[in-house]
Amino acid sequence: MVAKIYFDPPLWLQRQSWVLGKLRQERSDSVVDVGCSNGVLLSALMQPAFQLDQFPIQRFPALIRPSKPSRKEGADDVISDALLSSRHWIYSPNDIVLSRLIGIDVERKVLENAKASLSAHGLALAKNRPRWKSLDVRLFQGPVETENETLDDYDAFVATEIIEHLDEPALQQFAPTVFGKYRPRIVLVTTPNYCFNDNFGQDLKTRPGFPDPTGRTDRVFRHEDHKFEFTPAEFKQWCDTIADDFGYEVHIEGVGSGIYRVPKDQMDPPVPAEQGAKIWHASRPRTNSHADEKLRYATQSAFFVRHSANDIAAGRRQQNDDSAHNGSSHPFSDRFLQSRSVPKPPVETRVHDIFDEAISREGDENEEDGGERGRSGRRARSRRTENLPFLSIPSPQTPVLSSLSTVPNPIVADLPQSSAPPTPFTGHQLVWSHRYDCSLPSAQVAEASKRKIQTAEPLSADEILVTTVEKQRQLYVRGQWHGDDGASSEAGIGKEAVAKLWDVWSDDEVRAACGGRVAVLLDALRLVAAESEAVQATAVASGLPTSPHSSAADRQSTVVGSDGTHWDLRVQTVRHNNVSNTASSPAHDFVESDLFLVYTHPDVARWQASIDEARKWVPHDMAASSRWSSNGRGSISDAAASPVQPMKNASSLNPSWD
Repeated sequence: MVAKIYFDPPLWLQRQSWVLGKLRQERSDSVVDVGCSNGVLLSALMQPAFQLDQFPIQRFPALIRPSKPSRKEGADDVISDALLSSRHWIYSPNDIVLSRLIGIDVERKVLENAKASLSAHGLALAKNRPRWKSLDVRLFQGPVETENETLDDYDAFVATEIIEHLDEPALQQFAPTVFGKYRPRIVLVTTPNYCFNDNFGQDLKTRPGFPDPTGRTDRVFRHEDHKFEFTPAEFKQWCDTIADDFGYEVHIEGVGSGIYRVPKDQMDPPVPAEQGAKIWHASRPRTNSHADEKLRYATQSAFFVRHSANDIAAGRRQQNDDSAHNGSSHPFSDRFLQSRSVPKPPVETRVHDIFDEAISREGDENEEDGGERGRSGRRARSRRTENLPFLSIPSPQTPVLSSLSTVPNPIVADLPQSSAPPTPFTGHQLVWSHRYDCSLPSAQVAEASKRKIQTAEPLSADEILVTTVEKQRQLYVRGQWHGDDGASSEAGIGKEAVAKLWDVWSDDEVRAACGGRVAVLLDALRLVAAESEAVQATAVASGLPTSPHSSAADRQSTVVGSDGTHWDLRVQTVRHNNVSNTASSPAHDFVESDLFLVYTHPDVARWQASIDEARKWVPHDMAASSRWSSNGRGSISDAAASPVQPMKNASSLNPSWD
């Protein structure tokens, strides 16, 4: 009997996304990954942050989203009063910005894999984007219950799919060590939900899996190394006990909804054959809609937050009470479960990994490789070293250790060696230590604390202004030549340079000049909230780009910030009309809005004069096809496609944009 559900995204990725979301929400500065294995979570946490701060919404009241959407009287659609979509990038949560990162595991082999892969991963990250803050990465070998004074002041601990692999003595020491000795501000724990296994078949005699290796119960687990698997009630009781004993507040959630394999002819309502497999795939039911809450999620997670300083002392006093932990930490002690003597059910080892991160998609339509997925014999406490889809950089690949030890490898020889500050004596063995320095010039790097953590410092306001004007010029030239949305409308040509704020801020040089802080850019441009009268006065006038199919009545431009002279921060809203109004495609409107940075200065007239001059030297056919480079020096990119051949010394006639 095989599983009747599968996971998309994979279960391991759903868990990891939950962890990253919590760390981002809490703005953690330092993280310890307990049971790091090959370092997939570490590789995601090593990613340099796009910026150090969040866009200061409160600085511009017009951009603050309304608490509740409004509804017009007699209308069915909900109308939002917000100027920008709630998914606009300025509302995105802050990136994870770490200064210290540690991985711990008991297996030397997986730590060597993590060392090689993270080293190569760090080299790729150095070429990807600037790093605004130095990062110290360390790998330790040893059990979690071993005390390590290096971990005493780390902000967050993460233990994903770990506790179920611990034997009874180790589990009894887990909470006193992590919550009692280290006392991090937050702790994230995930573990399998035993009740969810009913989705794979309720008959224990035929359900594939592994019987309880301890013999305490008749349960069938998902992995051969699991010592137990919690039901939701047992997990809640375990978490509540820890929270009470050590002064934490705990929030229990579910992670990992599966998709049922339901044949098309059994779906309600059935999917017509002519609608194809795509609609069928999109309409298949998920486990998170199950009536029984215990069957909704494959993984149960706990988010622990330490109480205020007033409660810490009480938590530590409770820690010293040995009787509070004696005989109560293990989930299958008398406190949690009465032992039963039941014969062990048979086990089908062929699909022993069917319940873990990669659920086999055997029997699913349009899945050519599903039959072999998830049958590789996953090691305990391991995570699959697959690329995270939300990262744009290569993920670490697990190397073959035998080849590294016997055959010289020039790539491995060039990997960065240990450069992090010295590590004090610990109960763990240090496997690897490396510092990734702040990538900005030394004049823009400041060091703080005894660890000499490096942080990017912004340039002066005048230097930031010069860098921003240059970026604005490049975007204006490109927009005027190619007719992109970055160019101003016909009325604003030669008067103002208009560019999306994202296009300006996403430039590495602009962010580097600001030290990775968007608030510093706004300060350098002296942008403050616009007066309410000014907002109303400019709500109709628009010098911003518009759609070719939109009229003046279809667009609106609102000034939300200004310096009073040269710089404006505007929101442009364009209502697009669907010109196709037929029975099969009725007319409908959609609204598009974005945030623009506007530069009004005599410089813009000089830029436009250079563009007009350049057009005189470009063959007409090539100008019509917009094949002109606006990277600072004009060039003809496709002379062979034009019937008019350029002059041999045409490069001497290229205009200067200065």
